[in-house]
Amino acid sequence: MKIAFDFDDVLVDFVQCWLDAVWAERGVSYDRRNIKVENWDMTAWANDVLGTEGMGWLEWLNGGSRINYWKQAATEPGMLEVLHRLHRQGHVLELVTNKPPWARQVVWAWLHRTDAPFTEVQILDTFGKEQASTASLLVDDRPDTIRKWEKTGRTGILYARSQNETDRNFPYVAYTPEDICWIIDTLEARRAQLVSSDSR
Repeated sequence: MKIAFDFDDVLVDFVQCWLDAVWAERGVSYDRRNIKVENWDMTAWANDVLGTEGMGWLEWLNGGSRINYWKQAATEPGMLEVLHRLHRQGHVLELVTNKPPWARQVVWAWLHRTDAPFTEVQILDTFGKEQASTASLLVDDRPDTIRKWEKTGRTGILYARSQNETDRNFPYVAYTPEDICWIIDTLEARRAQLVSSDSR
């Protein structure tokens, strides 16, 4: 199976690195678990924190050394092990993410310092993973992205994060990297059973 993985808040903890940059520059500390926003729109919350009217919360990272917090973001604990396990099982892995041009270096920096077994990498300018990727399954933390993906008849796994806590009404929700493997193994076992019963 070809499996697509989102980057931010699936492979790395983007929200935490954003908060680390705020702490370093502003001396303001927030608990990542308290970041709960609707439709993954951090604009109002972040502008209150930054007091930067007219500047987007994402673009704020593109100033001074702030982007280094993103470039050095820690990999989600256990995620690399899961990627390697899926690769050993014969799955083809694709990294698909949306980034403004100035932020693409973040993805390449992470790939350079890890041994993540991705066969394909797509960095998109706009949201449209369901159009760009030919994968059968997508792991993403953004509910709207999963909904668009599932409308194409493919399977999505929502990766649970604080910012999607109020919007997790999906058939498959992973709370840990291990959950991703369990869901995929279960789907593969069901598929094998269907093939076996059809061939009788």
